[in-house]
Amino acid sequence: MKLTRIRRHLSAVAAVVLTAALAACGTADSDPQSGSAAQAAPGAGVAAVQGDFDRWIKGTSVAPPVADSPKAAAGKHIWIISCGQSNASCARGTKGAQDAAAAIGWEATVYDTKGNLSTAGDGIRQAIAGRADGIFMYFIDCSYAQQPLAEAKAAGIPVVQAEGIDCNIADPKSPSLFTHSVSYEEGPLLTWLESFGASLAALLVTETNGRGNILFVADNVAIGTQNVIKGYKREMAKCPDCTSEVVEYSFDQLTAGVSQQVQQKLLQKPDTDAVGVAYDGILQGGVSVAVLQSIRGGRHLVLAAGEGSAPTMDLVRKGSVVGGSGLDNEWEGWSGVDNLNRIMQGAPGVGSGIGIQLYDKEHNVPASGPYVATVDYQAAYRKAWAR
Repeated sequence: MKLTRIRRHLSAVAAVVLTAALAACGTADSDPQSGSAAQAAPGAGVAAVQGDFDRWIKGTSVAPPVADSPKAAAGKHIWIISCGQSNASCARGTKGAQDAAAAIGWEATVYDTKGNLSTAGDGIRQAIAGRADGIFMYFIDCSYAQQPLAEAKAAGIPVVQAEGIDCNIADPKSPSLFTHSVSYEEGPLLTWLESFGASLAALLVTETNGRGNILFVADNVAIGTQNVIKGYKREMAKCPDCTSEVVEYSFDQLTAGVSQQVQQKLLQKPDTDAVGVAYDGILQGGVSVAVLQSIRGGRHLVLAAGEGSAPTMDLVRKGSVVGGSGLDNEWEGWSGVDNLNRIMQGAPGVGSGIGIQLYDKEHNVPASGPYVATVDYQAAYRKAWAR
């Protein structure tokens, strides 16, 4: 699968443990740049990534393109197929679609796969039987429900999705079964994910003064994560005085092997200055434990995170995590509803306006809760639908 599959493992228990554990080591690592890399003169990589870092800390998100958005279609009923409401990212994206449906005046039914994405087809078939006017899917690849999606297409029910891989992308011999996929300022999902990975590299280069010895942890299966790695490597190549190794793991290692794997790497590489992750679920799936043990052993490590879930942002506010690259999942849900409204009225789908936004303790961190977009996209959609 891809990036979003692993986010299902971001459980409330792991989040609490992570927050407590790393917060406890905050005084031991109160200055993330106190290691050897930070004490040396800046490496050439700092200047090389500075333009990218500045652009991404400012953010590339723009207001959603609503100038030609049709007024709200009346009396519609949509189904929202969630990747699992116990997962923070899934729940946020679903909430965005629910709130958007309420704002546009539609009825919405949520089908919770509970993390078992193979049941998504059941939700689609229930939506068809319930004469849904449209379907929004979140964090679910086409391959999990190819036949039900074909049935929805045959029934004339539009399916808009966010953060899923269409069947024709995973397999060029298969048909495209999503009516529209939420897209980003950098392009479609996989292109945006490359920029996401590149932004994490720019953050790590900057935080290690362009001389870091860096470990970047990511899975070795997901299509989306491989694009994150691709972008990360491209940006990291701009830092001649940095060394970087991608530590890859399989899905079954997320909760039962990542910690040991990273601990082993840190023992093998005593000069490591920083650890980054492709998304927050990895941090909470074991990397935090390995980093905590190293800090308790007297090492100074920069720790960078992913999209900015609530537990991660708590750690940024405490100074245990230097930052990451933010994603407001609710915006994807609002874009999904806007595009359903367009498609129902014969208009083509449009982009979301979502771009890349780095955050650190001084930038783009709210007083509480997860990362939130700096663009008031909800006001833009509400105004467009009411006219």
